Amino acid sequence: MKKENELEILVTAMKETNSTRMYERYLAVRLHLEGRTLTEIAGILGRTYQTVSTY
Repeated sequence: MKKENELEILVTAMKETNSTRMYERYLAVRLHLEGRTLTEIAGILGRTYQTVSTY
């Protein structure tokens, strides 16, 4: 149940933000909570593994 609550909070934050930078960070965290690896997320976002791991 905790993971579902975290996803709801992230989706809300993604909808409310006006910052593209923060939206991308929220998206990276969301994908990670959904079970994607950091390597997959880096490929999806077009960022390096190191960048994604700092999110």
